[in-house]
Amino acid sequence: MKILVNGEERNLSIIDRKSGCEWTHDLITAPNFWNDETEQYEMSEDDYNWWNEYITGVEKYESLAEEMIEDGFDSEEVWNTINEAIGGIDLEDQPARAKAALEELKGE
Repeated sequence: MKILVNGEERNLSIIDRKSGCEWTHDLITAPNFWNDETEQYEMSEDDYNWWNEYITGVEKYESLAEEMIEDGFDSEEVWNTINEAIGGIDLEDQPARAKAALEELKGE
C-alpha cells in the first residue's frame, strides 16, 4: 500500500501467509488516512513508524510460528496459542504477547 509521508512515497505491506492476500488496507483502516483532495493515502511520520513497527512485529511472530510448525509443533495448537494471546488486548500489545506466548509454548 503506497502512503505519502511528509511528501515522500512509502510502502506498508502485510500479506496473509496462508492465503497470500495483501491486507494492509484492511489492517490500518485506510479510510482514516485517505486525503480526498490529493486522492492519496497520507499519514504522519509517527503514524507510519507505528504501523511499520506493528507489521514487523506481526511478521516476527508469524515467522516464529511457522518455524515451530516446521519443527514439529502442532499447527492448530500454535495458531490457537497466538489467537488466545492476542484476543481482547490493544493492537499495539499483540505482537509482543503473541511472541511471548509462542516462546512459552516452545519452552524458552
